[in-house]
Amino acid sequence: RTQRSHSLEFAACLLFLLCLRVLNASGQDWTGLSPQEAAQERRVTLKGTVLCYDQAWGQLYLHDGSETHYLNPLWFTNQFEIGQKVEIHAVTKWDGTSPALTNATVQVQGKEALPQPIRIKMSELAKHYGQWVEISGWVRLAESSQGRLALLLKDGPQTSTVYVMQTTERSPFRYLQDAWVSVRG
Repeated sequence: RTQRSHSLEFAACLLFLLCLRVLNASGQDWTGLSPQEAAQERRVTLKGTVLCYDQAWGQLYLHDGSETHYLNPLWFTNQFEIGQKVEIHAVTKWDGTSPALTNATVQVQGKEALPQPIRIKMSELAKHYGQWVEISGWVRLAESSQGRLALLLKDGPQTSTVYVMQTTERSPFRYLQDAWVSVRG
């Protein structure tokens, strides 16, 4: 079978993109608060651009201009859109295992282009843990049995699984087999 060499881009949440450090607008890391500190209901303001949102899969990532941050979408009543510029006001609480946010309000301040990702090789993913990156590879498998498009990418000896959020099992994807793609997440 001949490999096609056209390039496709997805705004994707990579399976391994889990960032556990979130700074509030004053630069304080609220995720490292002790149970007693989090229970003091400290005010938190977060500003950023929505990079990835999929409530059903628990995915909400914001980019603050320099770093990417994970937030639990269940803390919000809002439905987010990729590219929204948002300001979030909340207070901390202790959820029994870690600091969390409650009483969150979101102000959408418009839309903007997604930031430029750090372009890396698949073999460099561990060095950029939790950051907004772009990788490329050959699609070896494209399937949707988990309710979202899943791509198994290969670049040299490296492979990576990428889930494309906001897709369904009905999304067309068969044409991706053996295609060279670029994904951001």
